[in-house]
Amino acid sequence: MIPLSEPVLGQAEKKWIAKCLRSGFVSSAGPMVTEFESRFAAMVGSKWAVATSSGTAALHVTLHALGIGSGDSVAVPDLTFVASLNPVLFCGAEPLLLDVDPATWCMDLALLRSLCASRRNSKRIKAVVPVHLYGCACDMVELRRIALEYDLLIVEDATEALGTTLHGKQLGTFGTAGCFSFNGNKLLTTGAGGMVVTDSEQLAAKIRYLVNQARDNPVFYLHGAMGFNYRMDSLSAALGIAQLTRFETILRRKQAIAARYNKVVRHLPGLQSLPVQNGVTHSYWMYSVVLQNVTRRDAWLKALNKANIAARPFFHPLHRQPYVNSRLWTRGPRGARQSQQGVSDILAAGGINLPSSAGLKKNDQDTVLQCLQTLACRT
Repeated sequence: MIPLSEPVLGQAEKKWIAKCLRSGFVSSAGPMVTEFESRFAAMVGSKWAVATSSGTAALHVTLHALGIGSGDSVAVPDLTFVASLNPVLFCGAEPLLLDVDPATWCMDLALLRSLCASRRNSKRIKAVVPVHLYGCACDMVELRRIALEYDLLIVEDATEALGTTLHGKQLGTFGTAGCFSFNGNKLLTTGAGGMVVTDSEQLAAKIRYLVNQARDNPVFYLHGAMGFNYRMDSLSAALGIAQLTRFETILRRKQAIAARYNKVVRHLPGLQSLPVQNGVTHSYWMYSVVLQNVTRRDAWLKALNKANIAARPFFHPLHRQPYVNSRLWTRGPRGARQSQQGVSDILAAGGINLPSSAGLKKNDQDTVLQCLQTLACRT
């Protein structure tokens, strides 16, 4: 089976993990975590970085540190992984599910502006969690304008967008804070892990305190607040340091594979590839396409899998998750609808993620492209 997204691992990872083992520090103690944080912050262009146990933990602790809680409303795009929504619920806040923009596959900012205006004097939206879906870029320039006008906190979910830049600036560094994931299928992996980046020294210090169980004293078990066991361990950090040394190679490889896919996909009828706006350099964490004839999507997936190609559908829209209260998805003037006409529903119904590993061999790429061409001719 041609895998969907595999990590690139080698001698550098063995070297750094061995170094970590020799140091005797394998938990969150020791120098590895601090070094990983410092190197990551420098790479993405942020002043501060705090490593966490997962991308979900990064989002949760950030929202908590910013004071998001009961009575607050937080805007979240409807088309995303559930980990973008759950931290809002963990905090006891009310999530507002917004439809996505067909031009970006990210949050519909015109709808956000409309909702902010309508809630100016009651149940004001306090924060927004823009998600850069599959490495696509939400228009952070426009979002910052909206945030300034309506006094919104921005917590970027950049868990799928490491390496994607907007006007030369790394996604995840536009808001109050940005959160990344280092799961095994991401461009940079620590096995499991995450990172919060911010230019606020005060916020970084508070998050670092909270991820360590809010422990006031390194010897005595005194805790000044309710904290979390969200620390990254040293073995994971060692793996992350090694991955940083090869990150540019991984990124360029992803982009080269996507360029090869694009040359074919753009000529296939009824197929749309990932949107890339002016000023965006896409990381192509996942190479994704959408069938205009959504009734054929499942047949395409079945055919791809039969050809030993590990293709997968898009995320289900959040409003269609069984545990999500339907009241979070309300009709609005532009998009946020319960019917099948919502953009999130349309993209999810026709979406396919294709093998995107940085180590994907040319003959495997050829197999994927040949299968797509065959399927397009049949449709």
